[in-house]
Amino acid sequence: MFVFLGIDYVIPKTGFYCKLCSLFYTNEEVAKNTHCSSLPHYQKLKKFLNWRNLLIQHILKSFSLIQN
Repeated sequence: MFVFLGIDYVIPKTGFYCKLCSLFYTNEEVAKNTHCSSLPHYQKLKKFLNWRNLLIQHILKSFSLIQN
């Protein structure tokens, strides 16, 4: 017979998680409408998109150096 320690800490969850803000919502409308229109979410989205664009530029520049 097995004794499972800490089983009380395993909780089923159903909802919506914002990967940018690391926030979890149980209500879809709140997650998509309220949260996604908030200033903190917008600021994190803007920062992520800027970072992604810089990364793409860096990769393309590195690739063009290899080709030459």
